[in-house]
Amino acid sequence: MGSDFPMVNLPYQFTSLLRANIQIGGQSLENIRMFINSQKSMVILINLIFQDLGKKLELGSIIKAVGWTGFRDRMTNAYVDYALYGEFPTRPNTRNISSIIDLEEELKPFTVAGFSRGYLLGFYLRMAQIQMEKRGKDFSILSDELIKMLKLSKIKIVKVDWLLLCLYHLEGYLGRDLLLAEMNKSQNFENLFGKLTEEQKSVMMGNLLSYGYSIGDHEIFYSKTV
Repeated sequence: MGSDFPMVNLPYQFTSLLRANIQIGGQSLENIRMFINSQKSMVILINLIFQDLGKKLELGSIIKAVGWTGFRDRMTNAYVDYALYGEFPTRPNTRNISSIIDLEEELKPFTVAGFSRGYLLGFYLRMAQIQMEKRGKDFSILSDELIKMLKLSKIKIVKVDWLLLCLYHLEGYLGRDLLLAEMNKSQNFENLFGKLTEEQKSVMMGNLLSYGYSIGDHEIFYSKTV
């Protein structure tokens, strides 16, 4: 299999929003506004990257103007640009986050509306890629064939990011043919995980821990299922 997953220092306040169920309107918008306004570093960044909309524009007005997706994309691009160039952009631009947007679009048929879990995975992968490239290494784990496996699910998935990462490891260790055969027999992940060697289990859990730490999501390690 490929390289171990790196731990990436992602902005916890922002990944908290990406992990949440965001339905813009009414109380949800007010909750977002209150949360962000309690995070001084985010407020400073927002004032910088949205200054083209006007100085000292109220947060709720910004989100209404660009929409949740537009707001999220510009924030993400700011963090990615800083990782690449060491400075934040002052004008809207999404050229450096196209892979994140494309991944979310691919995963939309399989996930629940209102959640940005596919986008969150894309954010981690993009930032991990930048980090690894600076070390002279490559980091690319997802394939079209892997994503197509999601078609076997009978329901839409909230935590599609965790499911994809589990599938990545199981495919790498068991092989695609065996994994597909077992999934078609409705095998649960506990049974599939049991087919791995102790070393494989250790690597898989280490990688999932790295991802969970990076995005600030620890709940998965207290449950038995994805």
